[in-house]
Amino acid sequence: MLREHQLSSPQEKRKWLDEFRPETDTFVVSDLTSKLQLQSYFLKKHGHLRDTAILRASELWRRLLTENLPEWRVVSMDLVRTLIQNEIENTDLTWAKGPGAAHSLTQMMSQFLPLLNQDQDLVREWLLEHPDSVLRWGHWYALAQLIWQNLSEDKMVPGSWIPSLLCS
Repeated sequence: MLREHQLSSPQEKRKWLDEFRPETDTFVVSDLTSKLQLQSYFLKKHGHLRDTAILRASELWRRLLTENLPEWRVVSMDLVRTLIQNEIENTDLTWAKGPGAAHSLTQMMSQFLPLLNQDQDLVREWLLEHPDSVLRWGHWYALAQLIWQNLSEDKMVPGSWIPSLLCS
């Protein structure tokens, strides 16, 4: 069970650190510095520490991916961008072949991903109701859908997209 603790004072932090059980609990932090500080603190206090006692958020997402979708593999964003560039080059879409298109589409896919994993009938219906959106980004969405389908078939996802994949 995931619980959030907001600590507003040093006294609350000290109390929480004293009650933390590293043999059963997991502390999720945002950065490596915080992780190393907490690991050092708990190693001094307890003499040992489970490898999952303190995780960065990105490590938590990777563990959840491995547990829930073990066939998927995490790849670098550079590889994804290269695959996107290759996919764009293999299409007849001249509008998508401009400089920086792969980079732009990669960024768009980061935002589209929760939609790309959902029922496409809902997205198509929404686009029909909002034709101005089709003109602005609907064609990019269609290309993103094709590329995501290929990445999904190959079971590849960049680390920053794992939360969207798991939440869909």
